[in-house]
Amino acid sequence: MPSDTERRLPPVFPTRATLFSGRKLGIGDLVAIDTLVGAEGPIAGYLVAEGERDALYLLFLKGKAYSAGVYRDGTLENLTIREFFSLLLKPGGGERTFDLFAVDPAVLLLVAVHFQKRPVLSVSTDLASPEEILGKVEEAGRDAIIALVDGPLRHVVFCQKGRPARFHAAGDVAVPKEDALDEAVTVFCFERGGKRPVTLEVYDDLEVSPAPDHGVPLARYAALGGNLPRFELALFDGANPVETRIFQVERCVFGRADSADLKIEDSAVSREHAAIQLEKGRLVLRDLGSDNGTWVNDEQITGPRPLQAGDEIRVGRTRLVFRALPVGGGNSGEETLHLDSSELGARLMHVGQTYPIGDRGLILGSGGEVDIALGGLWVRPRQLRVFRSDDGSCWVEHLGGWRSLTINGRATKRCKLTTGDTIRIASETLRFYDSD
Repeated sequence: MPSDTERRLPPVFPTRATLFSGRKLGIGDLVAIDTLVGAEGPIAGYLVAEGERDALYLLFLKGKAYSAGVYRDGTLENLTIREFFSLLLKPGGGERTFDLFAVDPAVLLLVAVHFQKRPVLSVSTDLASPEEILGKVEEAGRDAIIALVDGPLRHVVFCQKGRPARFHAAGDVAVPKEDALDEAVTVFCFERGGKRPVTLEVYDDLEVSPAPDHGVPLARYAALGGNLPRFELALFDGANPVETRIFQVERCVFGRADSADLKIEDSAVSREHAAIQLEKGRLVLRDLGSDNGTWVNDEQITGPRPLQAGDEIRVGRTRLVFRALPVGGGNSGEETLHLDSSELGARLMHVGQTYPIGDRGLILGSGGEVDIALGGLWVRPRQLRVFRSDDGSCWVEHLGGWRSLTINGRATKRCKLTTGDTIRIASETLRFYDSD
């Protein structure tokens, strides 16, 4: 088993060259990094800013900032470029060391997959053989990535139509010279698994997107010094309160697109419908050429509209109530809060829909007679059960199968739920709220 030290180390992906390692960088050095990577080819690569509790990743493609992510508590999460800098420049964040790596452009996209997607299957070689996992991927017949998690190293196998096509090893590890790549993967797992099991993570959704603020010169973020405005948006679906979210960003785009800072599941909302952005020190609302227009306090806006506390924004059927918050207060980046609404009771939120958890509970899966339908490869007809115990508390239970259940990034089979918990199964994400 990996040691505690290894579990704390940030992931190391396959690289082509190390441009520098273990450096202490100032703001001026950070601003110059995109100039450095742009002058080198321009290269594809990634920067790692490692701290005591997390590691921040900034990905470059064609010499420009492409996307970002964070590793903490053993999990990988996607970030925008501004969120990366907000965390990096957060007061009291501690000292960091920096590493900059050049990678093959294809490998960089494979790195982005790790931050933007969740594996459809994660299993250790002490529980299943590599041949069994490779067989399931081949049976599915889809393009996929298999990450071989070897302590902090993440070796990557790209499968084309279910068959291994490319194998990139991380660190100084060599790929075995076998006649076929699937044989090389099997030999590799057994060789590396002699000291500890290797975990195989399968990703079958390979579509990645750049951060919505990609390509912006890094000097723009460093100049802000992390002093970004904070504001609150209370979301309503018609008359029904959904949730309240806090943002600390320079520009917040909302719409139906996956890349939107605030994704809204509303067919009357455009992919990039409107944005709240900082202009001359004030937060203003702009319509982004939407099909159905943007309204503030029942008036359609035709240009930039400065926002004040209590303003009601309407896009499609969705209402958002705006409130500015003081800078600071311990919240950076984006945080989801529970909306104190006693009449709602215990419920799950899934793609904008509210599912009350009644006395009979909820069944989730791919079958035709479930309360919440889940998609993705290898999802069982009945995958999860959410239910109330005798004391009134709510629990989630995994009903079996290959797809792992995680609560707030931690794998589990059965877990008591508390307000704000994030439930992930396959590529689906749900949130649990309880007004009690």
